Amino acid sequence: MLKSVVTRIGPVVFLVLGVVTGILWARAAAEAGPRPVSPVTMAEGQQLYAIDCATCHGPAGDGAGGAPRLDTGLASFSTEAALASFIRRNMPATAPGTLTPHQARAVATYLWTLNHPSPR
Repeated sequence: MLKSVVTRIGPVVFLVLGVVTGILWARAAAEAGPRPVSPVTMAEGQQLYAIDCATCHGPAGDGAGGAPRLDTGLASFSTEAALASFIRRNMPATAPGTLTPHQARAVATYLWTLNHPSPR
């Protein structure tokens, strides 16, 4: 009987442990802080911004297109990763969710650097 119970519960315990481990790894990665900015990522982010974002947010992020300013503040985002996540899910406004995770990260890196010019 004990073997039968262990056989039934074993996979559930394994699954729960896997989920908990994944959550802990994701949390640790988010708390590790930003990655170093590479010139390629910055250039790609700037290029993507010019193509996908400048129409609404203005060429310099000044809100000239009627959308919120992006050149100052970004106060609602506590981390660059949070900004990248928002961009990935919600931007561009005309086609939300179409940027790849890498593209969203590049745009976020570009915008974060505009708002935080000091060394990261």
